[in-house]
Amino acid sequence: MADALNQAGSDTGARICTLRYCKRESLESGAGEVIFLVIKRGDKVTLYTRRELSQLVAHRDQIFIEELLADMIQRAQDSPDELFEHLCHLGVGPVVTDSVRSFETRPNSPGALFPDYFPAEFRKSYPIAGDKRPEVDHRNQGPPGNRSRFSD
Repeated sequence: MADALNQAGSDTGARICTLRYCKRESLESGAGEVIFLVIKRGDKVTLYTRRELSQLVAHRDQIFIEELLADMIQRAQDSPDELFEHLCHLGVGPVVTDSVRSFETRPNSPGALFPDYFPAEFRKSYPIAGDKRPEVDHRNQGPPGNRSRFSD
């Protein structure tokens, strides 16, 4: 992750905030995996999630992560500047700010720089084992707090 950011070069107006997920047993140490990339270009914020998100998140945290993602997607549309600044300072709970950097980007380069990540708004749902709730496409989600799903 850091290598891709370092190779990206100088600031051309784009900033990236990486968010790390820490399982409960590793909260004190801060060890975890970066599961979200938040890229801000001008007044637009784009969210990316790890392809294998469902395998990285402990079962007991999946609904929290789903609701957090749904809220971030909604806030990226409604108030992108405020969302980005908020995410740059997360320090409590299982999702914390990993790093915030400026980087050079071309319009389609995040996918090339970060091949393990997908734009969050284009992800389909996945069922949690034993969960019978219907799957929801993030592109058409309702207000924050709805329980939407994410998947690989």
